[in-house]
Amino acid sequence: MRSSGNRGALARATAAIGDDWASFLRLPGAIVCRSIVFVGLTAFVSLYAHRRTGGGEAAGTAALCVLFGGGALGAVAGAAPRTGSGGARWCAGRTR
Repeated sequence: MRSSGNRGALARATAAIGDDWASFLRLPGAIVCRSIVFVGLTAFVSLYAHRRTGGGEAAGTAALCVLFGGGALGAVAGAAPRTGSGGARWCAGRTR
């Protein structure tokens, strides 16, 4: 159990630093914008590929696979600098 002295020190430190609401609200804004774009792409990329190429359902399915596969590869590639091992550790089944 924490003592009340720790809570008081935390409150004093927070009051001294102040709250940065602009930075705090920028992150949810970016997440909402990204979600809107991703849902829009997911909804219409299959229809666009189907009509543009004339390949039927297979073209729409392939377009969605490319979209989702690119997202997965981007997540793994983005994890490479963080882990320092050239890739996400969970891909190889290793943990620290």
